Amino acid sequence: MRLHGLPTTIVSDRDVKFISYFWKTLWAKLGTKLAFSNAFHPQTDGQTEVVNRSLGNLLRCLIDDHATNWDLILPQAEFAYNNSINRTTGSSPFQLVYGMTPRTPLDIISLPLPQRTSEAGLDFATHMMSVHEEVRKKIALQTEVYAQRANLRKRDKQFEVGDQVLIRLRSERFPPGNYNKLHARCAGPFTVLKKLGPNTYVIDLPPTYAISQVFNIEDLTAFNGQNDFPSPLDDIPIRVPSTPCPFDGILTVLDHQFVSTRKGGYYKFLVQWAHKPLSDSVWLQGDEVHCLAPEVYRAYIQQYLPEASSLGGWQ
Repeated sequence: MRLHGLPTTIVSDRDVKFISYFWKTLWAKLGTKLAFSNAFHPQTDGQTEVVNRSLGNLLRCLIDDHATNWDLILPQAEFAYNNSINRTTGSSPFQLVYGMTPRTPLDIISLPLPQRTSEAGLDFATHMMSVHEEVRKKIALQTEVYAQRANLRKRDKQFEVGDQVLIRLRSERFPPGNYNKLHARCAGPFTVLKKLGPNTYVIDLPPTYAISQVFNIEDLTAFNGQNDFPSPLDDIPIRVPSTPCPFDGILTVLDHQFVSTRKGGYYKFLVQWAHKPLSDSVWLQGDEVHCLAPEVYRAYIQQYLPEASSLGGWQ
């Protein structure tokens, strides 16, 4: 803001600091639009990401050699980067912003002859416009080259409201323990409810999925009328039971411990399975033991934890 004033748009990811109420309210008052990346698609502005990566490499190299006074070399690093020619634009940031290349200490090695120069403001403005136009052409040309390389293996696909699509299932979309690699990779078909942009769509999902309805186009496939991907949440329940028990039942409770938490704590119990060796004993929470073996649970509570039997959920 000190150098360039208030921005009109800020592109960022969905960090908690950027989506907070204070941050949104602040820039709404200043008239700045916040452009966030999509969920599960963290890519934002490719040019900015490349610049940040280059600046990170520059600072990493400088700090490695100046671990104690790295803050003193930041002005030199800033000047060096702004004075370097960009490969894509063919110009330095100084030339694009100020229309000239500033003098450096190396320029005074051979002082030029005194010359009287005079340039009108109109000529300078024309020069700046020509420089910016040339830079825009170079950026467009370089972007086209990058797009051609990236689109060699991509197919252009767009969906409209009402289209039937299959969604690609990812484990990070579901709560922990609800989805694993042995489930189906796709599910559907589902209906497209809304098109938020060329790459973002709102899909009509059943309430049992309990995940975000916003999908990137990379996770969508056109439905061709043959559903070869069964819906894992409808036909095969994805949610894993709280206590998967492949054994006959609980034979006895061997021991108990109290686990302290921020909200108070809870008891866990060491149980031995029927028809299984003692080495297969596992720790379970109280409600799990109560659900699997109510009589064994009540008997152990009355004998070893009579003071806890009066609490809710222990009867």
